[in-house]
Amino acid sequence: MTSYSFFTKAPLADPVYFKDVPVIFAYCDPAGIGFYPRLIEIINNTVEEWFEKLGFSFARMHGKLAIGVPTVNLQVEFSKACRLGEVLKVCLHIEELRKNRLSLRLRARCRGEMRWEAVATLVCVRLNPLKSINWPNDLYEILHYENAKNSHLNPTF
Repeated sequence: MTSYSFFTKAPLADPVYFKDVPVIFAYCDPAGIGFYPRLIEIINNTVEEWFEKLGFSFARMHGKLAIGVPTVNLQVEFSKACRLGEVLKVCLHIEELRKNRLSLRLRARCRGEMRWEAVATLVCVRLNPLKSINWPNDLYEILHYENAKNSHLNPTF
C-alpha cells in the first residue's frame, strides 16, 4: 500500500516562530492520545502568540484596530499519535504573503518525529462591516520583513 501525503517532505527555511507545547491531559482523549480538535487549538494558539510577538495581539487587532485574521483554509495531516506527557516542538513558517492574506505552514515534532503538519491560510478583515481588506501598512511591513528573512531559503511548493 502506498502512503499519500498532501504535504511536501522538502526541508523548510528556519521557522519565524517556534515553541514547546506539552501534551497535557486537557488535549487528550481518555486513552491519553491527543484529540484532534485540541491539537488544532494548538495551531490557532501558536498563530495568536506569533502575532502578539510581532506587536499585533489579537486583543489589539479586534479592539483598537477593529480587524481580524480568520482562518479561511486549514489542511492538517496527522502522521503519528501525540501522547500525554510528550512535548511537541511546534514551528511556524511563512509560506506565502499577499496584500490581504497569509499562508502559514506549521509542523509539530516530538523527539525528532513528525506528529502533524498543517497549512493555514488567514485573511485580513475589517470587523464591521465584515469585509476582506489589505493588511495595515505597519503590519504588512512586519510580515514582509519576517518573510524576507528566509525567502531565499524557501523552496517552491
